[in-house]
Amino acid sequence: MLLDTQMYLILLILQAVLYILYLASLAHVLRWLLCEEGWPLKRRNKVNWGQLSFTLVVFVFTTADLVFTVADQLFIDELITQEQITIASISIESATLIITDAILVRYCKSLNAVELEI
Repeated sequence: MLLDTQMYLILLILQAVLYILYLASLAHVLRWLLCEEGWPLKRRNKVNWGQLSFTLVVFVFTTADLVFTVADQLFIDELITQEQITIASISIESATLIITDAILVRYCKSLNAVELEI
């Protein structure tokens, strides 16, 4: 029989493994945003600063969410601290979802505009 803490520990390990996969994809995205073919850096006027800034904001929020999840398990005996950490974690998760949804809506909108021109 699994205890409550064991269940959350399994979920935490799964979140950490998925975070490692996220870091691998982040490395590819940063290379695509910052480098030309063959690895030389792009000039400043060729870098899409909007996409780069949103990518870094989502990275910071995702990292903070993982840190809050670990802290939530560390402070399992202190109820008030655990509640505050849970609220912060849920807030960051919600903000991350809103940001990524906004990026996807903008991207789909620009794709539709390109299709209408064709």
